[in-house]
Amino acid sequence: MGSEQSGGDDLGRILRLADGCDPTALALSAGEGYLLSRIDGHTPWRVLRVMGGIDADEADMVMEGWLATGVVVVAGHAAPPKQDRLASRARDVVREPKLPANLDDAVRNDLDLDPEVQKRILVFESRLGEADHTLLDVAPGADAREIKKAYFKLSKEFHPDRFFRRDIGEFKQRLDRIFKRIQDAYERLTNPAVGATARGAGPATPENERLVRLKQRMPFKVGESAVPEERKHRAREIFKEAIHAERLGRVVEALSQVRMALTFDPHDAEIKAKRRELSLRYADERSQEMLGDLSRLDSCSDEEVREIADLLDELLEARGDDAKLHQQAAEVAIRRKRLDDAMKLAGRAVELAPESAAHHVTLGLVHKAKGEIGHAKKAFARALELDPQDDRARKVMATIRPGRPRAKGGDR
Repeated sequence: MGSEQSGGDDLGRILRLADGCDPTALALSAGEGYLLSRIDGHTPWRVLRVMGGIDADEADMVMEGWLATGVVVVAGHAAPPKQDRLASRARDVVREPKLPANLDDAVRNDLDLDPEVQKRILVFESRLGEADHTLLDVAPGADAREIKKAYFKLSKEFHPDRFFRRDIGEFKQRLDRIFKRIQDAYERLTNPAVGATARGAGPATPENERLVRLKQRMPFKVGESAVPEERKHRAREIFKEAIHAERLGRVVEALSQVRMALTFDPHDAEIKAKRRELSLRYADERSQEMLGDLSRLDSCSDEEVREIADLLDELLEARGDDAKLHQQAAEVAIRRKRLDDAMKLAGRAVELAPESAAHHVTLGLVHKAKGEIGHAKKAFARALELDPQDDRARKVMATIRPGRPRAKGGDR
């Protein structure tokens, strides 16, 4: 592992950056970037592997990859504690998460994640050590079309973006791990050149496979472009497939392909722009499909309502002046009993389109839910001024009209 290594305990190795290495030129994940920043020529391997913010086994493979590609070199060795001598070999064993004995006990009720979805994630995570074709549920020797179909199905279910802006706790790391494993399986089954024996990587062990993939993400020589040309070429090939799928109207497939292309070349501006465009298009189509004219909202499950809320949040970031989006988001917030958010959204909708009766109705519904009956009546009355045939305004007004006069100084 370099001329400076003198043997002994692997976990006692002390790493430093190679001369001339520019860390900013490397394509690294957030966890890898933090790990690299901890390599200072003094901290031993055993400490780095547990302080890097990523799984210890993954940290081992990342650092081995940096050694193999010349990003870092061994600066020396620290004396190993006795209890770490056996641990220096334990890192060679790939440990997949075990399935809890009782899934119900493993479910967390404080997360914004349906219990059945939590169980599905836990079960699938426990299978990550299975063979690629078994994991994707395709027969050995399946053709590219079957493999792609299986990949799209799983990536849609487990993609971390599906739970954007939700509080899902440690399930975020579980989903990242699952999605990466699904991508790796798809990549190997559809691109034999990525096999574990590529580049003389040795036997097809999980460690060697990860090392091969890591080498492909690293520059061939320190100082060269952080994205090798072969990965840029692969990204453009996948991008072409995405464009073809988009032209056929298959937005979900196109978005999945674009996301995969970015795993090969995360710096391609055209691919990043297309991902943003397709993400918004998917969010728009999916939210409208689930919402319809808002009449379906009461019949949606809590999980569906959360998904709609996430989709509308993404759209509002890009279309901050869209009155209808604000109205829809306000109605969803009412359904979720997030009335302060609903008030801001409904107020913004009225501000953007004050002549829309529907927006005043939504504002009235927020006031009604907050117990502000006087304000609610005013909003519904304004809606009926704008559209005397508005059924929702008339029906709700009929339910709140009877009662005592409003108390002096505010709503009753």
